[in-house]
Amino acid sequence: HASICGSFPQEPQRYTEEHAVWDVARRDTVTGDIFPLCDCREPKYFNDSPDECELNKFDHMLALLHAEVPGLRQVVVVDQEFKVFSRIWCVAELVEGFFSEID
Repeated sequence: HASICGSFPQEPQRYTEEHAVWDVARRDTVTGDIFPLCDCREPKYFNDSPDECELNKFDHMLALLHAEVPGLRQVVVVDQEFKVFSRIWCVAELVEGFFSEID
């Protein structure tokens, strides 16, 4: 939760290609609405605080779920541009699923 409610990256200069990419990334691809951000006071931890960070534990969580949840299945959805494979946490989950022999 803490990683997704913080903020968007700093806005690039308007009317540039970088701004166009930034603007698309902060919007829902179906509605075009800007993703809402919560105003909670939860501390945000990223990779510079690896023990507290929520973003570097996806593969560990999948291994735990596999051990604790009988019949756990892994569903993989891939976008047309295969961008999912550029997200390291997605690849880590796939690798963990493979080595854990999750169906």
